[in-house]
Amino acid sequence: MRKNSKKAGVEILLLILAALLCFYIAEKTDNSLQIQDKELTVILENTSQQEERDELIQKWAKEYAEKWKEEFVPQTNKDSSFPDELVVMMEEALYDSDAANMQEPENPYQEVIRQLGGEEYLLTMEELYYFFPETAAYREDIKTEEELFHYLSYYYNTVPLYCQHAFHLSMAEGQDNYIFVRLNERKTVLVTERTGDEFNLITEFEILKDKEGRVIRYGDEFYYVFLYSAFNGRDYDGIGICRLADKWVHKTLSIRYQPDAFSWEKLYTAYESPRLRKEMDAYIEQLEKNLLCGNYLGIKGEFGEKDVYFGDEIRSELITVAAADTDDIGEAYQVDLANCGEPVYVWKKHDQFNSLQVRFYDYDSRTKSDVELADARIYGTDKDSGTDLVQMWFKEIEGKIYTFRMYYVSDYSYMMNVSLIEKNDVKTIRTYLLLPHKEFIVKEKKE
Repeated sequence: MRKNSKKAGVEILLLILAALLCFYIAEKTDNSLQIQDKELTVILENTSQQEERDELIQKWAKEYAEKWKEEFVPQTNKDSSFPDELVVMMEEALYDSDAANMQEPENPYQEVIRQLGGEEYLLTMEELYYFFPETAAYREDIKTEEELFHYLSYYYNTVPLYCQHAFHLSMAEGQDNYIFVRLNERKTVLVTERTGDEFNLITEFEILKDKEGRVIRYGDEFYYVFLYSAFNGRDYDGIGICRLADKWVHKTLSIRYQPDAFSWEKLYTAYESPRLRKEMDAYIEQLEKNLLCGNYLGIKGEFGEKDVYFGDEIRSELITVAAADTDDIGEAYQVDLANCGEPVYVWKKHDQFNSLQVRFYDYDSRTKSDVELADARIYGTDKDSGTDLVQMWFKEIEGKIYTFRMYYVSDYSYMMNVSLIEKNDVKTIRTYLLLPHKEFIVKEKKE
């Protein structure tokens, strides 16, 4: 490596930071900007705080999504053992709900759950003291529901440990049934029948963790209903329905409301030569197809993590990276992202919330050692704003390397930013809003 390699590495670090700070906004000094949505761009350019910009992006994404939203078309399984009317009711609740707020009391989903008795069977702390009188003597010492369940499992040895909730109902004439929801490594629902102070297990089944499952009644049958989280663990994209039955055959119906395609709305474009515009348009057209081939946008596979998208980065065996919080080891990829003749080595991986973690390295060929540009590390998840970096890749077009960043906004809407970094100059080239076209996916599982 040349003598000035250390200086070049610092300059590249600063360029990377400058590029990442250039979040969505085209530079105000660029008078050649072609604005597709004048009102949105003016608002964004005059908003200095990133948190406010993020809120505006989410607001506009939702408004655009409503514009493209298809009419409600229910989907049921022909041979399903679940009532079609119940399935359609849940689908309509998903259709009408904000995916980020399905736990809020005023959400349409919560209204449907209440209509079906979702609060009727759930035992409050006062009701738990009534039905489990051995614990009443300690009510002054018990501060939380979690502590109360600890006492329950101690004084009633057939009540399971680590309970979150309990429900009381009669599934058949003469039966006294209690449903216990236990959260340990996974969430388990236990269906029991009470005889005296003994709780005899009828059946139990595991579900994916959800915050607030409920027991409902539809017709003559009872069901445990819960929400499926989307790939980021915060939004919701589905409802699970488990039939509670005396003669048990475990049947679960999953209703997912997920995209199978996206509409790409171009928000603005900087000046491009006719040749560059043609090449960029062709790449974007191909990108629209490529991003649907794998699980790059969180819509492939039932619960799988995202794949990492790559452009023209070149895999390198010079640098091996171990993630700090896992045992995962991966190779870095070489790319001249600043178009300055000095390569940077990039490592990428999704975290547990499917936000992209990115690290940048400089490599000294003389000493065969690498140095992480630690201040440029990207952690992906921004829990305060709800806007996450989910993909970042690099593509050579017309002899220059362009940086592509894909941000998750909300409810499967994405923002894609295209930037060009040339030494000490950073310019936003294009910005797109990706809006989902959703459909219902209904599956019944039997165990």
